[in-house]
Amino acid sequence: MSGPPAQTEPPSRPSEIGIAISEQELEGFQHRSSIPSAQPSEASITHPSKQLGIRAVDELAGIGVDIHILDQNGGTLDTSNAMGRFFLTTIASLAELERGQISERTKFAMKHLKDNAKVFTGPVFGWDRDGEDLIPNWLEQDKIDYMRHRHYVQGWSVNRVAKHFNELGIKGKLGGSWTSSMILRTCRYTFHENRRLFKHPDWWSKEPYHDSVSW
Repeated sequence: MSGPPAQTEPPSRPSEIGIAISEQELEGFQHRSSIPSAQPSEASITHPSKQLGIRAVDELAGIGVDIHILDQNGGTLDTSNAMGRFFLTTIASLAELERGQISERTKFAMKHLKDNAKVFTGPVFGWDRDGEDLIPNWLEQDKIDYMRHRHYVQGWSVNRVAKHFNELGIKGKLGGSWTSSMILRTCRYTFHENRRLFKHPDWWSKEPYHDSVSW
């Protein structure tokens, strides 16, 4: 096995490989505590924070601090009484529900983009951008199959594969050297399986490592 073919020109869209997708988190409302006076220990919050939990309220109550939420739909909220704690618990539950729904919608949208080979993140090794679509870069896909064959079939460590790629002069999307973590992320990145949606070039499958490891 002679190894992957040399890359004749740098990729048109450099990037790091195997970029992790982070889910977007909704930011909570900003809150402002009043300057504590020398007598009563009370904190004034102009807007309810979605990160404020009952545990925090209990901890504050333990040191003699009660929470007063001002301008709550024309009223106020005082955690020193049972009704105030009830409404605070309800608000916190609704906030948690909203965050959960946002996370679910984000995951669904990301999955839809990935399943249809649409742009869902920055550039990825093995893929090129064509408008809003992602299309396989078959020279880079060849190198992905080569590294996976070395790692999974021949039992090479990811450190050895990374060193081997650097010795061959194979660069990542940004033109940098390979590391063991980059090799491992690329080998495990199941998005590359979507290349099955596209027609292989004529030279594909001429090397023994092409498609030698299933996703």
